[in-house]
Amino acid sequence: MKIFSFIKPQALFLISFFFLARSAFPVSDVNKQLSLEVGEEKIIQVPNLKGISNAGDIVQDVLLKDGESFILRGVTWGDTQVTVWDTAGTRLIYSVHVELPRYVKELQSFLANIEGTGVNFLGRNIIVEGQLLRASDTARLGGILNAYPQVKNLVRQELPKAEDLLMEAVKTEIYDRNLKSSPLGGGGLMLEGIALSEKAKRYAESIVTFYFDGAYPALTVVPPQVTIKLDFVEFQKREDDTTTPITSMVSPASLSPFLGFAYALQNRTLQKESLTRFIPYTFFGTKTQDQTLEKILQSGGQAKLLTQQNMKSESGRKVTWQEQQSDIAFTVEIEPIVVDNIWIDCRLNVTLTKGEQQLFWKTQRLVLKHGQGAALFGLKELLQSSFQESLFPQSVSDKDIFSPIFTCLSKNDAHLLLVLTPLWTIGS
Repeated sequence: MKIFSFIKPQALFLISFFFLARSAFPVSDVNKQLSLEVGEEKIIQVPNLKGISNAGDIVQDVLLKDGESFILRGVTWGDTQVTVWDTAGTRLIYSVHVELPRYVKELQSFLANIEGTGVNFLGRNIIVEGQLLRASDTARLGGILNAYPQVKNLVRQELPKAEDLLMEAVKTEIYDRNLKSSPLGGGGLMLEGIALSEKAKRYAESIVTFYFDGAYPALTVVPPQVTIKLDFVEFQKREDDTTTPITSMVSPASLSPFLGFAYALQNRTLQKESLTRFIPYTFFGTKTQDQTLEKILQSGGQAKLLTQQNMKSESGRKVTWQEQQSDIAFTVEIEPIVVDNIWIDCRLNVTLTKGEQQLFWKTQRLVLKHGQGAALFGLKELLQSSFQESLFPQSVSDKDIFSPIFTCLSKNDAHLLLVLTPLWTIGS
């Protein structure tokens, strides 16, 4: 006790508390760095070793019988983490980086000039795999691999036929699923099937004649028949919705995506930010016109279907719909271009004319899947920003003689949505 006689009681209490806390709580984590090569092993000593946690399959851990050490072996290259505990509660965290073996890097550089081959890993084995494309590479590959007996050779050395390579090139460039290619004797190729347009036919024929001297295209042009379901929907805030801050810059998280999109757009116009183009909203996951309209009706806003039109055309040909009231005509022109069985490219022109004078013209392009719907916002806002005076009815008596579409255009609190749903069939 004489040793501590000069220490004040307060200091003696702190020293005692430190030793008690050290024995009562685990020591903080210890972080260590470790590097290995693929296939390399390292023995790590940890006195009073209790357990190991391996975060992945980049390294393999093996606990040794002495209970105070383990082996780490690099399985494949990359970064991982291994955590070790001892009986005292200390936790050691090893950040492990596994590098490629030096000879693998050499091998990769040698194989760089042999097209179609590469180095890979299969379990604990390092392999060379691929497909030889030139007869002259056979001897070169054998000479290289003789210097690396630990590497397994899985390269396909039977050379592919030139016609097969050319056919693969044709398939890569002609991605139309309706066309089929068949090899002919003497290195020729027959290309047959249905082309969706004259342009697609000419392109396919040019590709075949580029790769094959003996090209025999037998293509039939059958433009797909397209139906555009064009719906006009009046959409606005619910009459009973007194809680949603329509002027808020951020839509509430509880809103549906479509309703939040509409409120954000209306907020832009309330903030006097003029639109310069149509704003499309695509209903991902819809496959029919009914599903698209159901998404709008169930979004939480107040929606009213004004009119429905079926616009039919061949792919690549324009089709027109028009609503006329007095000397004012509202026209939607669509040119649908079918890309393949899944995708269609729709080009839209929306115009407003008064007599012979064109007052308004906007374009839009929509790329949609078969049966997928999209709603175009902004028609009313674009018209309002284009004209100082309203072209549409303002009084109740005037509205009675105008169509629902023209009446909707006169409302300040409603969007007029152009909803498109494309469908088409490819002939046989």
